[in-house]
Amino acid sequence: MDIRQRFKRRLLIAAAAGLTVTLIATLAAWPFSYLRHGQRVTERRMYDLQTSVELYQELAETIPRDLDDLRTHNLIRDGQQDVLDAWGHPLQYTVDGDTYTITSFGRDGAPGGVGLDADLTHDTPYPPLATPTFTQKLLHPVTQSVIATCAITGMLTSILCWLLARPDWLTRPKILSLAIPIGAVVFGATIVGLILALIHVPPFHSTH
Repeated sequence: MDIRQRFKRRLLIAAAAGLTVTLIATLAAWPFSYLRHGQRVTERRMYDLQTSVELYQELAETIPRDLDDLRTHNLIRDGQQDVLDAWGHPLQYTVDGDTYTITSFGRDGAPGGVGLDADLTHDTPYPPLATPTFTQKLLHPVTQSVIATCAITGMLTSILCWLLARPDWLTRPKILSLAIPIGAVVFGATIVGLILALIHVPPFHSTH
């Protein structure tokens, strides 16, 4: 085997190992649940506000006309999370006859939108349009941190595997002997990359 062939084989082994670590660690650490954390927090806060409305209805035998009616009975407090969604936008309370609707305009705070920007209501907290889009998943700061961490781990794995795959080991009789050390490096790096990536995923706290 000439020098060029050995170089190509060495480069292929290093690149494959690094890419494997990056992909496996990224998929394992991908923050699927956390991406909808804001929507779950908002659902809980809308439920709490709905509970306040129902309590008012029991006391006054009618639904409140606006949130001021709840404030007069000390059922909510101004400036507190009672009336804000997870993104800090005021929850909207509207009345139509004898029915009411509690609405969050989503992450962007504007009517309409899809994914994390979709409107949520107390009776439909997870409409079909509220599923995060691929772009929102990819560009979410937590996702970016996970991808960056796994990519750096993958690059370091490639460098280590490049060093392990010495030219004199790339001949046909010896190349199979590389499988054990290369496999051990890939396995270990994947575990390390996964742990480091998960550090960037915030823990779930109370929804209040």
